[in-house]
Amino acid sequence: MNLNRKIGTLMLLALFLSSSLMAFSPISDTIESEYLAPRIGNSSFLAETMTNVSIPFVDNHYGSSDGIIDPTEYAYSYTDPVSGVKSYFEHNGTLLYIGLEAMTPGWIGFAWQNTSSSFTTAGLNNSDVIVGYVPGQTHTNMWRVQGTDGVTVHYKLFLRNGSMIQESDYPDFSSTQPVEDLSSLQMYKEMIIGMRIGEIRYFVIPAEEAYDQKGHELYGQDLVYEIELTRIYREGSERVANPADNGDIVYSDEYGTNTFQHLPDPDQSQILEAGGSDNGTVTQVEYTIYLNSTDTHDIPLIEDSVGRFPFVFMFGNTEELNGLPVQHSYWAEPAMIAIISNAPPTLIVVSPEDDSTIEWVANLKLNATNDFVRQASYRIDDEPWVALGYDFLSGYWLGSLDLSKYETGAHVFTFNATDPSNATATTQINIEIDRPFLALLGMRIEVSRNFLVTASYGSRIEDTYTVTNNGSAPISAID
Repeated sequence: MNLNRKIGTLMLLALFLSSSLMAFSPISDTIESEYLAPRIGNSSFLAETMTNVSIPFVDNHYGSSDGIIDPTEYAYSYTDPVSGVKSYFEHNGTLLYIGLEAMTPGWIGFAWQNTSSSFTTAGLNNSDVIVGYVPGQTHTNMWRVQGTDGVTVHYKLFLRNGSMIQESDYPDFSSTQPVEDLSSLQMYKEMIIGMRIGEIRYFVIPAEEAYDQKGHELYGQDLVYEIELTRIYREGSERVANPADNGDIVYSDEYGTNTFQHLPDPDQSQILEAGGSDNGTVTQVEYTIYLNSTDTHDIPLIEDSVGRFPFVFMFGNTEELNGLPVQHSYWAEPAMIAIISNAPPTLIVVSPEDDSTIEWVANLKLNATNDFVRQASYRIDDEPWVALGYDFLSGYWLGSLDLSKYETGAHVFTFNATDPSNATATTQINIEIDRPFLALLGMRIEVSRNFLVTASYGSRIEDTYTVTNNGSAPISAID
């Protein structure tokens, strides 16, 4: 695609002045909340401070860059206070998932600089730029599930350890029963509300809110669900088509050459996936991009870097990649973004205490905290690992070990815990096995009995006693 990117100096100066003036009436003041992607459990919010944004690590991204930003799709959102562009973020250590939303029929873009650089004097010069627009209007009447709708949901059910135990459809394709009347766990019904066809949601029903009847095969189990909505039935009408299938996007990975100028990167591989939608009022675009691109025109986004990456957001009212922005972030006040790496679980050994003395049995209690810990184990000295069990009532991982076969003296317990992304933490404690002196401790007596038939149909019983003496006492000590 050949695009005319020559922008006159006078136009640049005029735009610079006009964009500065327009910043006093940010578009975010005019956006109506019903046009923006709804959130579950929280409302739209600014960053941690006016400029600092921390993009969290997630074990899995549930969704795709299909151009429709769903309520539970991203772990973090930020509204630029000047441009009003709302952005959604999360990453998995390799890929950055980002959604952008603005009240415009035109293009939306974002750009970032190295941690040591700034937009203040150079504008977009030397920045990494991604811009995109949705050609035309893609949908006007997208359904999201209401409590009175009938639905079909495909689900996968996992246990805490990651093993899948069920996969099916509930409700199935014949159901017209309202979601609010389903015979299911309450959280399962609540999570269906607000979904659109093709949307995927992930959630955990804690054991205390799941099957709490003792004797039920899933009693005490946290239930991990992944669900996809495939059908909505409403007032005699049925829909099965994914509205994202009508989406479209024209996009480009670019590099800044001047205050507002940017050119296409010959290597477009930084963007793995992209999608867009336009309902006539709000445009949404989504991207999946590589964090650590090695292309010379790209700026890699490094986890836990010493500094933060300055980001700016902008949009225009035209369907073109080189259009002039009608609004953009203050060059001097970009969002300062940090890519937060995954942290392994935090471990605290509650029992036994470090440097404690134990005689016969070690009762093990581990507190492993994280967003979600998939499994925990222990071992003594260099023996094989043994799984601990999760107790939903206490929140601890529990186990027990008979120490009678171990020699007295110093020993080491090692504990570990792993999250769904396989990030593992370990910790150790020292113990001393010290038993009270017993005169016969260590002696073992084995008894065998034989039934013998004698002549004249008589019988007798013979008992045989075998004493193994470890030398702790004379054999005569057994009376």
